Amino acid sequence: MNIAVLTPERIQSIALLNNLVQHQLTPKLIIFEERKTRPKLIHQLKARLRPFLFFYREDVKIVRVKKRQEVKANKYLREAIKNLGLGSPLGTTIPTERVCSVNSTRVVELLVTFEIDLLFIWGIPILKPHIINAVRCMVVNAHTSLLPHYKGANVEFWMFHNNDFQHAGVTFHQVDAGVDTGAILDQIPASPSDFITPEWLRASNSIRVIKNLPLVLEKLIAKDTSLKIRKQDTDIQTRTYRFQDIQIEHLRKVYLA
Repeated sequence: MNIAVLTPERIQSIALLNNLVQHQLTPKLIIFEERKTRPKLIHQLKARLRPFLFFYREDVKIVRVKKRQEVKANKYLREAIKNLGLGSPLGTTIPTERVCSVNSTRVVELLVTFEIDLLFIWGIPILKPHIINAVRCMVVNAHTSLLPHYKGANVEFWMFHNNDFQHAGVTFHQVDAGVDTGAILDQIPASPSDFITPEWLRASNSIRVIKNLPLVLEKLIAKDTSLKIRKQDTDIQTRTYRFQDIQIEHLRKVYLA
């Protein structure tokens, strides 16, 4: 089976690729999304906060608190990857392409040319149908909640905002035309020790993805019956979060409370 990976180029993505190689699941193609085309978080944050701030510089306080939490979480992530022996640069030559848009015609061309049967995506914008349809078998995503709860973006933030961690963890699921609505392949719950900050939980979820994706793919390829693929329960009505849903009152509750 020809496997491709579509993800931003970052330390956790390199660790994931190294782990796939170690499990003899070397991708036939790597597509990196160029992160420089995406708006900086601080710019997004300031744009959201500016209409609300006339006398208080809460945006500065929030950015500082968030930055401190990000530094701690990134340190933990790097140390965890190092302890797994996956922190070195990619040691094998795999065809690699960098794209500005994951929904570009170039991505379709690559998927068709390399005859990709299974595409794994991680940390990218929503794929449009023409990309999904260019994959011969299945597109698999790693989402950082236990679906069908907490669909969408920044879900760790919302778990802390709602003080709700019972649905924290990682879901590997098939990608369809909806937002995090595809059939579930496997789920790995988070540990209570991860409920420190949204950034720390995000880093912990990254480790869960790195460690467990090869196991999921092995079972999927072998058609292992222990991998119980199931449709999501449509009777459970849950909110789908968007980037723009985060407002000053939400940020204040999570970072300044």
